[in-house]
Amino acid sequence: MKTNEFIQLLTLSQEECSKWVLATIVHNNMSYYTVTGSYIYVNNGSNCLLTSHLDTVDTHDKDFTGLKTQDIAINGSYLSVKDKTKVLGGDDRAGVEIMLRLINDGCRDYDYLFCFDEEIGGVGSSKFADDYSESLNNYGSFVSLDRRGDDEVATYGYDNNNLVNVFTVLGYREVMGSFSDCCSLSSESDVACINLSVGYNNEHTSNEIQNLATIDTTYNVLNMGEVKTALTKIKYKQESRPTYYRDDWYDTDTPLPMLCECCGTHAPLYEIDGYYVCGDCQDFTEYIGISER
Repeated sequence: MKTNEFIQLLTLSQEECSKWVLATIVHNNMSYYTVTGSYIYVNNGSNCLLTSHLDTVDTHDKDFTGLKTQDIAINGSYLSVKDKTKVLGGDDRAGVEIMLRLINDGCRDYDYLFCFDEEIGGVGSSKFADDYSESLNNYGSFVSLDRRGDDEVATYGYDNNNLVNVFTVLGYREVMGSFSDCCSLSSESDVACINLSVGYNNEHTSNEIQNLATIDTTYNVLNMGEVKTALTKIKYKQESRPTYYRDDWYDTDTPLPMLCECCGTHAPLYEIDGYYVCGDCQDFTEYIGISER
């Protein structure tokens, strides 16, 4: 991959990143729709919608000044930050990079949705879901490129086993995620969604790292003929709903926590022994016992 161009992408504010995305779309003569500050949508008439988000956790800091190229360290295929007051931002500039590469290749096999403000509650994707509520069910799947690690396919309760198997047969591991932009879309439709690893780890911290090789891998997977066929020719309807959708969610006398009681970071939540934890912590807390958290 072109490492220097990706590093430049990491140095941009959310607004600057959106301008970069728009310039790339225009250069490749793809039709797009945009709502300023909410989303950029490329509609190629595909059965599969890919999503990524333009913000990073740092871009919401009132004192945000952005990374400088000299702040970023390269160690083999890994990037990290030298300035420990900053966050690298592979979450989710890695997903943006993959989608831009597909667009630069002229790939019209997918539709593309670049969202603002995922890190503060999926604001852009929720706005898109509202604006396109009547046409969301025309899609066959939603695939977010916004997952830590190198080989994970994350589900959120809006599941379809056949969609997951498109990736597990390639060696991906199924895991339970907490939230991603695809959740905003699936929660307003009957379309299943998943999220794919794009190579960042330790996200939201100054210890975040980005594996450049995983960007290449995920890009190559989405270019595989069998994957394109599976994602662009088949409708994947949801087969189950998430366990955190409870009838008494808004009726209980005790206010429920908004964030995971284990890590204190993520939502949506699952109930385990009277505690509420995110999908990422669910397996861990069941193993150690929630009282030991």
